[in-house]
Amino acid sequence: MFTSLKYQISLMLSQKNFKVCFTLMMLICTVCPCYYFICNIGNDVSTLVAPEYAYVLNFYSPFAQILAFLLPVIASIPFSNSYILDRELNIDLILRNKLGNTNYFVSKAITSAIAAFLVFLIPLIVNICINEIVFPKTYLDANGQDFGSLLYSEYIYSEEEKEYYSVNFFLYHPQFYNLSIAFLTAVYAAICGLTAFSVSFFVKRFRYFTCVPMMILSLLGNIGAIL
Repeated sequence: MFTSLKYQISLMLSQKNFKVCFTLMMLICTVCPCYYFICNIGNDVSTLVAPEYAYVLNFYSPFAQILAFLLPVIASIPFSNSYILDRELNIDLILRNKLGNTNYFVSKAITSAIAAFLVFLIPLIVNICINEIVFPKTYLDANGQDFGSLLYSEYIYSEEEKEYYSVNFFLYHPQFYNLSIAFLTAVYAAICGLTAFSVSFFVKRFRYFTCVPMMILSLLGNIGAIL
């Protein structure tokens, strides 16, 4: 199993799909701080948004909804289509005979989850680090409200903040909160990648259709949240 998994991970790291998705996520996570920086050119440093609110997955971020929609697609592309590619190249039977059916499929499933997990986790952590370096600790959210006043119980939660799964955790330990969101997002991406790999058993052509089931579930979840 270890040999098979090592082979699949090496294959994953060399594939263009993984590199493109990783680069796309890294680009989004580095453009977001640039966006906030450009929006605040000419403003006093004390009025800049706090680093925790500049997080790419923060409710105020213009990139958060885009990522929420694209996540099932990006997560399914890095490696989940590798079985379809093996079939198209007529090498799946050769690899299954060499590695064994169980080792072949299990290692591909694990690698599909790992690929999606890494594509999201590393860029999101980089985004948090960039925000900590670029933005000062002003305690100002994207609306200019001072959330440091929570210590005096005058802080008025916005409608977005009320939706946080633990608003006090965010307000008192914002970076730990953002790190937990990054980890949970990466876990969800891994689930999407694993689901896409499962769907690939039934897809004969159009390999990128493997992302459709998770996209539908994601859309239904967003519709349910609105209703």
